[in-house]
Order: sequence, then structure tokens, then C-alpha cells
Amino acid sequence: MTDSPFNRVTRLFAESRSRRQTLAALGALAAVRLHPVHATQIEVGACGESGAVCTELKGCCSGLVCATSTINPTYGVCVTGEGDMLPVSDDLVVPGSAGIEDELAQQVSDAAAGASNARSSLDTQGAKTQTGKNAGTTSDSSLNDSSLTTPLDTTSTTRQSRKAAKKSGQTRDKTPKLTLTLVDHDPTTDAETLSVENREAVSVVITHIQSSIQPPVADSTKIITIEGGGKRKLLSGEHAQGDDAWTTADVCPDGGGVILTVNRSGSTQRHQLTVACEPRGTPLTAAAASRQSGKTKSKKRRGRKGSKRSKGK
Repeated sequence: MTDSPFNRVTRLFAESRSRRQTLAALGALAAVRLHPVHATQIEVGACGESGAVCTELKGCCSGLVCATSTINPTYGVCVTGEGDMLPVSDDLVVPGSAGIEDELAQQVSDAAAGASNARSSLDTQGAKTQTGKNAGTTSDSSLNDSSLTTPLDTTSTTRQSRKAAKKSGQTRDKTPKLTLTLVDHDPTTDAETLSVENREAVSVVITHIQSSIQPPVADSTKIITIEGGGKRKLLSGEHAQGDDAWTTADVCPDGGGVILTVNRSGSTQRHQLTVACEPRGTPLTAAAASRQSGKTKSKKRRGRKGSKRSKGK
């Protein structure tokens, strides 16, 4: 056992033989009461710095918020923001993973902006409603204002933004809408002429051109950009000249055609479109062009058979 102040005072009382010694013992006892032994204090854990793990028991330092997922809103990462804990991600939050801090910080920023816009819209609507009450009327258009349906939940706002971005990316990767016409001999150019019309609002890039005859008799990696709503003529054959010429080989004989590799501007998703040679220059969409030759031959065969049956009758 340790020699505590109380034990020492007890021994003084036991050993006192005079009035002076007794008074000294009483003074020591008073000193013990004036200086009690302090209990050991439990240290509170420090706040989480930027990028640190945070929970309901351990929060983040000033100027930071604990960004969590909607799946587990009690566990997250400290990022720049205001508040205690804020569920902003639809995915599980994995501290230390590449880019997680920047991703969560952006989601917190988006959520804050969405909440701010919602509050601003509600404040504006509230002012309109109050003005109508003071005047004794409230218009139906005011009650049906779209700002009343603005989502207040920051998690829903973030989810809608991510869905819109995903939908935009899917649209960007779709097959471009082009109208293709390949003429065996165009009187205006005296060459095989492939007319390309871009029916998109965005630019379309042609990265590869080759003949459909196998093995290819012509192949070009010339990069050609066609603006939204624009048109371009690409020339082939021995009479092809100028910037629009992509090969001097004939691609139309023997039921030939052209294969284009294209993509929308801003997308890395590439698509192949095929167009067959049409001596009359009949406009064909890229989707129909690859099947037109076979259909034409089939129709001709059916027409001849019908004619024979008719003569027989």
C-alpha cells in the first residue's frame, strides 16, 4: 500500500504525546481535506482531421463534416463541409480508397448547393403567398408553382444529379444518326460519291473508312469531323480528287460498298455503319444500308416467279 496523506495523519495521532503534536496532527488533517486526491480523468478522443474515419462517437474537426453512405450512415470520412454527419453516397464508403475524399467532398458540395437552391425557392414562394394573403387573394398559379416540389432531401438531390449524368453518358454513346448515300458515278464529281448527312445536334467523327469487299480494296484512317446538321461528300475511284478524296480505288463494282467507323463528339464508343453502292443514288439510312442489297435481290426473284404463275393461268 502507498503511504497516503491520510495514513500519515493517522500515525501522527497515534504517536502524539503532547498538545503541540496533537495540534500539528489536526493541521495535517485539515490539509488533507483541502487537497483531495483527484480521480484519473478519461481523455476524450481528438476530432477527426480531413480524410480521417468518423463515426457517431468520434466526429470531425471544425470546418469538416462526416460524409457517409445512405447504406451505413453511421460510418464515413471527414471532408470539407458543415454539420455533423451527412449521408451523400449511394455506395459504401471505403476510407483510404483512391479518390474517396475528393468524391465525397464534391457530393457534399452538390448536396449543399441543392439544399440552398431549395431554401431559396421556398423563401421566394413564401413571399409570393404572403403578398397574396395581404391582398386578399391567392392565385392558383402560385399554389401550383413548380418550386413547391423542389426536393429538400439532399440525398435525393444528389441521386437525381447522378442519374441525369449517367443518362447523358448513355445518350452520348449511342449510334450516331447519319443518312448515307453511295453513288457509283456522280455526274457532278465524275467519281464514286459517298454523301454523309449528320442528323445529330452534336458533331460526329469518322475515324476509319474501308471498302466492304473482303479483303478490303481500300482503307483509310483519315479523321473527318461533320458538325451537327452538316453534310459531307467523300470521293473514291480513279477520278477522286481534292480534300474529299479518301481513295483512288473503285469500291462500287460487284455489289461493293463502304464501312464507316464513327462516334459522337465527346464519346469513345465507336460504331460501324455499312452502306452499299446504289447506282441511282437512293438515300439510305445507315441501319437500312447494310440490308438493302439482299432485300432488293429477294424482291426481284419474287416478282419473276409471280409473273410466270400469271402467264400460266
